[in-house]
Amino acid sequence: LLDGPTINIALEHGGSGLQYHHQMSSAKGMIIEDRLRQMQEQTDSKHMPFVVQFPMRALLAAAPHLSETLNAYTGSETIYCNFGNLLPVFAFEVLDWYVKALTTKDWLMFQPVQETVEKHDRWYYFYIYVAMKKLGMDSLAGQVGCLVEIFINRYGLAGDYGCFVQLLKHLSADDPLLPLLAKRYVEMSLGGAMSMLAELFKHLDKDFPHFGVVVREV
Repeated sequence: LLDGPTINIALEHGGSGLQYHHQMSSAKGMIIEDRLRQMQEQTDSKHMPFVVQFPMRALLAAAPHLSETLNAYTGSETIYCNFGNLLPVFAFEVLDWYVKALTTKDWLMFQPVQETVEKHDRWYYFYIYVAMKKLGMDSLAGQVGCLVEIFINRYGLAGDYGCFVQLLKHLSADDPLLPLLAKRYVEMSLGGAMSMLAELFKHLDKDFPHFGVVVREV
């Protein structure tokens, strides 16, 4: 899969400084220093796209629906991927791991180059999950998503209102994590873990209407 033609993936991003700060904090202790410097460059880049070259066959194997995108870019050596408010460096992490996994005898589950047991690690894995989804690697994202589900249910990834806001900024209306997050929100509310439920939900419902719809269905 790593042989043959390559394609340039232009990763566009447009997040805020506060969002990028949270992402950089989550990556400290998890990635190498050079990658941290790349994160800082991307934060300071005024949303300039960052391009990574990748084997086309390997990309299509992990993200088969991209074949339509590639057809739309016939004759072009570059495709564009909108990373929204997520730094492109998380795509670099995913693609580096994917190449390594393809070159080992036994398939490797995703793991960072460096790993600690600090609380922010949970956010790192969430951002990796989001990057995989944005790259169209849904089946691979499902593997990391199982870990994120554990973090949501047991380890405080959705521990307060601010966490819900941070999570929902990255989850689309059809994301498989959304029903779990809605269920968690209802459980915390019924258990008294969130005060001022009605007022908080008004804000969430206004800012993330797709989440409000799912909460009402729980």
